[in-house]
Amino acid sequence: MTSATPNEGKTTVSLNLARTLARERKRVLFIDADLRNSTFNTDYSISSDVPLYGLSNYLVHQVDHTSVIYRSNLHHMDIILSGPAVPSPTLLLEDESLEYLLEKVRELYDYVIIDTPPLGNVIDAAIISPYVDGAVLVIEKDHLSYKEALSVIKQLEKSKCRILGAVLNKSDNLKNRYARNEVYEH
Repeated sequence: MTSATPNEGKTTVSLNLARTLARERKRVLFIDADLRNSTFNTDYSISSDVPLYGLSNYLVHQVDHTSVIYRSNLHHMDIILSGPAVPSPTLLLEDESLEYLLEKVRELYDYVIIDTPPLGNVIDAAIISPYVDGAVLVIEKDHLSYKEALSVIKQLEKSKCRILGAVLNKSDNLKNRYARNEVYEH
């Protein structure tokens, strides 16, 4: 999951997708992969009697992959937190240990939802994209120009990432949703 700019609601959409899949009894892992500026405000009960390690701890080889997966208070859903902010997230994400982690969790979960930073700001989502099945772009209604959205799509395509779709977020105008069909091609 990515967006073009901050505050388009990407984390909220990502979490809601993960929660919905978990409620359908799918085994879900939510990964907060924003190693720069995570805004993940958890409402999950993670045991406080253990140190909280995250993705950054794993990527700098402080802990193994099993030490960063936490059970959430929602049955069927686990979480990997981002961990402490690091000076060079791009270099860490390029490390082969990320690929190893994603291979391992694919064996354990039906769905792995990765919440990445906005692709319009940093290239982290493009770095992660070769290891995923596809990307979903979250776009805030009336916030992003067509040109900006197209730029993010091109970045994903350049990294050979399959684009699964887009979510138009923060749109409360549902009464006219069938009034017009707008199709944008790139």
